[in-house]
Amino acid sequence: MSKEIIDAYYADNTKLIIFDTNRMWTARLLQLVELHHDFKVICLVRDPAWVMDSFEKIY
Repeated sequence: MSKEIIDAYYADNTKLIIFDTNRMWTARLLQLVELHHDFKVICLVRDPAWVMDSFEKIY
């Protein structure tokens, strides 16, 4: 069922690569790899001060 939800969400996208910047995807990496075996994540590295600034904005 989860695979169908993800497939339906991106059904209108005809590109082979999808960039989704939602941070919650990283919390579900194990499930995503099981659903899509070719699933990959690009993790960009930021200045630690910018990361802390982001957390301050969230909280």
